[in-house]
Amino acid sequence: MKIVFEQPPMIGEIAIAFPLASVQKSIFCWGDRICNPHRIEVTPSLMAHEEVHSGRQNGDPATWWARYIADPEFRLAEEIPAHIAEVKVLLSQ
Repeated sequence: MKIVFEQPPMIGEIAIAFPLASVQKSIFCWGDRICNPHRIEVTPSLMAHEEVHSGRQNGDPATWWARYIADPEFRLAEEIPAHIAEVKVLLSQ
């Protein structure tokens, strides 16, 4: 995945749905890119988390993000496998 130091395309919608996302140091998966506007360290475990999101976006990050914002059950279903991948990396270190 490529890391870019910019906001994701839908930052306006994301910030409305998740107000802390606009002030916290967050990263965002957008397709095969990690949008990292605050230049935080992307650790191997975070990379694993975002790679899961990338794969599940299935080449259509705008549709994925629209559903992620609107549907809490979908959001949970997307975060569980991403956190599992993240924890597996942490446990292997």
